[in-house]
Amino acid sequence: MEAVLNAQAISIEKTDAGHNLIMAWFEDEPDPEQLSAVVSRSVKRGQLIDQQIVCHKGRDWLAENRKAFPPLHLGPFWIYGSHVTQCAACWQHAASC
Repeated sequence: MEAVLNAQAISIEKTDAGHNLIMAWFEDEPDPEQLSAVVSRSVKRGQLIDQQIVCHKGRDWLAENRKAFPPLHLGPFWIYGSHVTQCAACWQHAASC
């Protein structure tokens, strides 16, 4: 899929229902017919394929990732990334609430 459709990344995981979930990230929207052809060649005959294309244009993935990693108060220490711009006093106040 990477070579044929120029996918930036591919993830394959098993769902709770036991199905395979394949997610692929593209810089530009892939051609739906070409995507169907590639996916169809990748599965056994008779397997059901449910395919969706979800567009996430304009989404700030870096900002979303940083929100997932706020400062952590572990004992006497604060663990935080370089993206955190608030002062430690603000964190201490938030932790005591």
